[in-house]
Amino acid sequence: MNRHFELAPFNAGETITSHASRLAAASGYESANAYARAFGFSFGGLAMGKTTDILSFAQAVDRHVDLFEDGIVRSDNKVHIMRGERLSSGQVDRKRLRFCSLCLAEDEKSGAGRRGFRAFGRLLWQVIAVRACPCHNVALNTFGAFGAPPDYDFSAMLRAYSGAVERTNLFSMPPDPLQTYVVKRLCREPHDRIWLDEMSMHDAIALTEIVGAISRHGVQKDVSLLDGIELSRCAAQGFEILRRGEQAFRDFVFSLLHSEAGAGGSTWGGGRLGQLNSLLYFSVDDFEGIVRGIIRDAGGNAMLAAGWRPPPSSVASIAAEHDVDAVRLRGLLADAGVIERRHSPIVPRLIAIDDSLGAIFAAELKKTCNRPEARKHLGASSAVFDGLAMHYDLQAQPWAITDRPQRYTRSRFLTVEIERISADLQAAITTESAAQQWMEIEEVARFAESTVEEVLLLLLGGNLLSVACKAEGPARFQDIRLDPDDVLRQLSLMSRGALSLAAVAKKISASEKSVEVLIARKMIRSLRKGSARTASFERVVQRREVARFDECFATLKRLASIYRKPPSTVRRRLVAQGAEPAMVIEGVLFYRRHDISF
Repeated sequence: MNRHFELAPFNAGETITSHASRLAAASGYESANAYARAFGFSFGGLAMGKTTDILSFAQAVDRHVDLFEDGIVRSDNKVHIMRGERLSSGQVDRKRLRFCSLCLAEDEKSGAGRRGFRAFGRLLWQVIAVRACPCHNVALNTFGAFGAPPDYDFSAMLRAYSGAVERTNLFSMPPDPLQTYVVKRLCREPHDRIWLDEMSMHDAIALTEIVGAISRHGVQKDVSLLDGIELSRCAAQGFEILRRGEQAFRDFVFSLLHSEAGAGGSTWGGGRLGQLNSLLYFSVDDFEGIVRGIIRDAGGNAMLAAGWRPPPSSVASIAAEHDVDAVRLRGLLADAGVIERRHSPIVPRLIAIDDSLGAIFAAELKKTCNRPEARKHLGASSAVFDGLAMHYDLQAQPWAITDRPQRYTRSRFLTVEIERISADLQAAITTESAAQQWMEIEEVARFAESTVEEVLLLLLGGNLLSVACKAEGPARFQDIRLDPDDVLRQLSLMSRGALSLAAVAKKISASEKSVEVLIARKMIRSLRKGSARTASFERVVQRREVARFDECFATLKRLASIYRKPPSTVRRRLVAQGAEPAMVIEGVLFYRRHDISF
């Protein structure tokens, strides 16, 4: 048992970075980074919510990691997860010092721990929608340059601005209804169930503030120009509208349409409804599930009221006939140029299309999917999907199924191949529950100082003994948890008996430099062999990987060796056959074997 907690005990509502920062200051360290280095973890990793650094910090202070769970922010610089709630980088302020001076004074007066190091940073202060202190009804103060590099060292920032903190002016400001709702939801306090509860925290805040700003200032107003007090008023008005439910939001959208129609404005494009559509599209993550249908209904009803009638054959009717998603079909038609891109926000039932052409695109939609759809189905990040494409040798299917002069070609993937990956992932799961120290795929790759491709090779090859899925239903890569010790052990076994780059170059009759280029292009998969302790690594290649490449490609020198002819003779015969090199790397000619017929 150490004495860390006697110096600065962890407080309810405190962030884990604030606690580490206070411990560093109370222990005499110049900064939290220096303190972290001394105890074997990264303070930046702690601020980003990395599991390895959190476990190392908990071990350093001799406390169970569960004690800090409510104070952890898991972040990738774009998305921040606080107590299970998702917020975007624009909705949190973790780079500057946000505080209530009255709370800090009370901490020093009646808090526990060494005097001078009792003031602590609250998790709620990092949420921009929390603009006032709910205990003292005063506006929060903010110090620091906006856009400065992240620091997270609360005590160090407090020391840096100590004089200014003591001279801060207090402004009376009661919490607005949106802030009260956000605080109760983050603190898991009981509250009346409303429509906003069905959304992520990010979408609930974004939609409320935008609706309130439009209600007070109109669609044309730049919300970023509003100050904190006016934003609080907008949030209050937006919450008053949305707390009454989805129908109230529909009424709000229709009121915009009616006011524009009365002014002789247009329904879409530069009109208010079109501007609202564009504004919410870039602000609300679940735009499809929350907003899009309501806005389209408003636009569609306006067209019907003007005397327009749905065509006998529409995108919606063809989608229903062929059992495909109408929204995806409309997107495919817009991608191919069959319908104009500016018409894509219109509801599918209002878009006319020829039956035979619609049937062709519906068949394409069943057979293939684009990259975002494939990633969504698999629950794979961009890095994981790239690794899967390499592991399964996924070939994008280019298509151009319209005879228009301006053809649109986009890479799509076969649905059967995506389903096969899902089945392989499901088969790789070995246990129902994951231990606390188990990690996500990309996190365990960083921990093992390996690559995502190598971890996927172990996972989908059935080599790992400890694989769990944290969510029910079909397995998705984002829900997979792996034992890092198991991955390290299997990586070590895989590297045994592997060939060095020099040995690979000799085996395929190429230069070592060309082998490095092939690895960089991901045409040959490699592993890292060595010791993390001595930081000594080398790239190696498994024998079966060399055999796989050798089955597809052969160098001119390799062909000369196989056919026992001089390279010049082999070259002349290849030219006579019309066989051209598939690639030339560092002066080495590589041919596809199926192009050669000696």
